[in-house]
Amino acid sequence: MRKLAITIALAASTLLGGTASANIVYTLQNVGLTPAATTLTPSLGTLTGTFTISDNRLTLISADIVASKSVSYLGHTFAGFTYIYGITGANSTLSNGLGQAAPNFRLSSGGNQVQLAWLPGSVASLTINSFISTSSYESESSGGNRTVTSGYALDPPASLPEPASLLILASGILAVGGLARRQPR
Repeated sequence: MRKLAITIALAASTLLGGTASANIVYTLQNVGLTPAATTLTPSLGTLTGTFTISDNRLTLISADIVASKSVSYLGHTFAGFTYIYGITGANSTLSNGLGQAAPNFRLSSGGNQVQLAWLPGSVASLTINSFISTSSYESESSGGNRTVTSGYALDPPASLPEPASLLILASGILAVGGLARRQPR
């Protein structure tokens, strides 16, 4: 019985003890847009959606970000735009990656652009606490620039091992248990 317990412990630690690496999916929360070069009202809309970066935080994998419509402001009308990158049917191209001093990316499509930049320290916790307003914006060919002046991005809560890993672990434990229960003849 003691050998069985040791074998099960070794099998479990081997399967679950490896370092897991996975892409990080961020969800935009309360990201507000205001007129360029000001943090004052009026609100000119929001950014919503998600983006995914690699586990080493150097590559944008995909993005699906929506810049909302807004009323006209000083002769500028923002129609709203959806930026999609790395997804089948994507309409945006990546202009720069995340390898700079401040992590950032810029997506462009036609005359429209969205750029998000944040402090590198906030990535370590996997929550982006705030965006750098001097480097984060949305620009539409029909309306001009809108600066990101509020909001943050959350990653999903810690995940459980994928179901396939759990199935393999359970099968191994059952197999070892079955072998241990067999009576020698």
